[in-house]
Amino acid sequence: MKEDQIGIIGCGKQGLKIIEILAKKNYKIFIFDNNKEINQRIPKKYNVEIKKKFDDILNEKKIIAFFILTPTLTHYFYLTSL
Repeated sequence: MKEDQIGIIGCGKQGLKIIEILAKKNYKIFIFDNNKEINQRIPKKYNVEIKKKFDDILNEKKIIAFFILTPTLTHYFYLTSL
């Protein structure tokens, strides 16, 4: 397992594709999504931890990169919060 950690904000169809790619490279993945049913969409085989609050993902100090996969109108908010 790599120590490198990745944060994913928003987890729609593209998020699932990116999770699959990152999981194959053994990254630890943290996910935040406003959709509370996200657990049901992500296969259990992936090494992911779902954060219930945006601030919780920001508190993960070892995250080396974020993917912002939310609607375009929300990108500015998330980028300026990182």
